[in-house]
Amino acid sequence: MKKIFLFLCILFFVIFIAPLGQITTFLLLFINCILITVLSQNKLFSLCCSLWGYLCGIVINYFCLLAAQLIFSLSLEDVSLQYPLLFTAINIILVYAVLRSMRSLLERKFSLSTLTLPKLPLVFCFLGLLACCIIFITNFTYGEQIGYPNFIIRLNAVLFTAFFVFMGLLLYWIMREMKKNQEYRQRVEYLTAAQEYSATLEASYQELRKFKHDYYNLLLALSEPVKEGDLSVIQNFYCNGLYPLYEKMQSYSPEFSLESLQIPEVKGLCISKAFAAQSAGIAVKASVRSEIFAVRMEMIDFIRILGIYFDNAIEAARESREKKLEFSFLLEEDGVSFLLANTYRNNDLTLTQLSGCGYTTKGAGHGNGLAIVNDILKHYPEIEHQTSLKAGFVIQELRHL
Repeated sequence: MKKIFLFLCILFFVIFIAPLGQITTFLLLFINCILITVLSQNKLFSLCCSLWGYLCGIVINYFCLLAAQLIFSLSLEDVSLQYPLLFTAINIILVYAVLRSMRSLLERKFSLSTLTLPKLPLVFCFLGLLACCIIFITNFTYGEQIGYPNFIIRLNAVLFTAFFVFMGLLLYWIMREMKKNQEYRQRVEYLTAAQEYSATLEASYQELRKFKHDYYNLLLALSEPVKEGDLSVIQNFYCNGLYPLYEKMQSYSPEFSLESLQIPEVKGLCISKAFAAQSAGIAVKASVRSEIFAVRMEMIDFIRILGIYFDNAIEAARESREKKLEFSFLLEEDGVSFLLANTYRNNDLTLTQLSGCGYTTKGAGHGNGLAIVNDILKHYPEIEHQTSLKAGFVIQELRHL
């Protein structure tokens, strides 16, 4: 409703200042940039798309004028005086159809909602598009004073099309390169998760072999005292040998229940982080209550979020007195829910500190993890994210995954 109201306000404002001529386009362009900066999340990319859409409208407008001249022998004055509403309606329909089609194509190819674009190339792209728009508006303003001969309209159609195609190709190239970079980073994330998973399994296997060897030697050592019925020796072996070994193996046996998690990358990351937590002396509990095969997020984004959550949780739990970490996945009607809880040391910790950029116990140069998570989640407005403090635990929860 707010957007409709804002659109109507801008429409009436345009109608009000239209008699002033093409010079008012500078003002409208400025207002448009301000509104996009205030209202949109991905500001630079939205500005570039807006300016490129404006250039698209200019090119289509000139081609419509060119078609009117070549097919119906109508000059600009004829179109403006005899068929203004028809010409405007055709122009709007064509612009909408072209931009809508191009957006659909780009969305299918690049997944625009999850594509992270670098700031510097976007800044240069925005400045180039803005310069093109200023040149075009200046051309309109000057043409309004001297008139629009047919050859000027044809020349402008060619020049503006060239500018439009060039800037469109530049924007497309930026998105393509970032897509390649994102896919490369995704492969690296997958490989890292697989390597961590393999290293964890190897460490567990070595620990199991060591336990088997120690247990076998202890049983051999007990054989003679058992035969002789020497209870004092047997009791000493149990208290100082068997039971400590049993406790040690218990510490390497977390309460895992991840069989239902059918996403290899996520399972590998969770297992490797859980064993890393155990190596730090943290008690780990994990469960998956339903069969889970996929999430709605891009996998690289989900892996990055999980990695940050687990690293922060392990860091905080290691410094706490209880040293506990628990996480779970749950399949609900509206998607997958993920919950991670860990104990922490600082009893004065607040949610404001947690959500702020730079909070950490590691020192300078760290503490940007949760800020990165918030930036990623901005691309997924349908996903609910909640951070809470309860009963000595920091709880991170994601819903509708």
